[in-house]
Amino acid sequence: MKRISACLFGGMALAGLMAATGSAQAGSYCGARGTDMGALATALTGTWTTVNGAGELSMMGMRMPLPPAPPETSSLTGAGDGTLILSSAGLQGSYMIEAMAAAPADLAGPTGLTLESAELAASLAPNGPGCDPASLPLLHTSGQMQQEGGLMTFHLYLLAADENHLYGITTMELAADGAQGKGSRTITFSR
Repeated sequence: MKRISACLFGGMALAGLMAATGSAQAGSYCGARGTDMGALATALTGTWTTVNGAGELSMMGMRMPLPPAPPETSSLTGAGDGTLILSSAGLQGSYMIEAMAAAPADLAGPTGLTLESAELAASLAPNGPGCDPASLPLLHTSGQMQQEGGLMTFHLYLLAADENHLYGITTMELAADGAQGKGSRTITFSR
């Protein structure tokens, strides 16, 4: 795993940042994009229920729906050095999470909604985040895992609505039985 430093406001605690931004909703991370990753890692450490929502896969010229998956348990673990690790049996391992300043311009979910759209927030975040989703902390991890018939490379993009709700989009590239495919699905983390 590579170490990524995401300290843009060195030493500023997340709680202090929330007070300074005047969040629209108590406990909300509105306005916290770019916050100290150490404070965020501490706040997000714990056990989470992860739900992979519906999605779609394009392969060999066909589009196939991906049904929602049953909920599973994941954990986020913050280390004292500001890193955040995602562990999940479903992902077959542990992956370091990094903070990002902006989502890739071409990132879109299975319904064509972009990660930072109000429509996606309304459909995935309980009661919506109460602000522009582009102001929420943006987290990313990526990796590879074995799937039936081949290897899947994934990218997970999450917006932290508050300390108990993360939502986003997973993109994937699949190489299976000599065929290549691309897909995406929505994902939520809650506790």
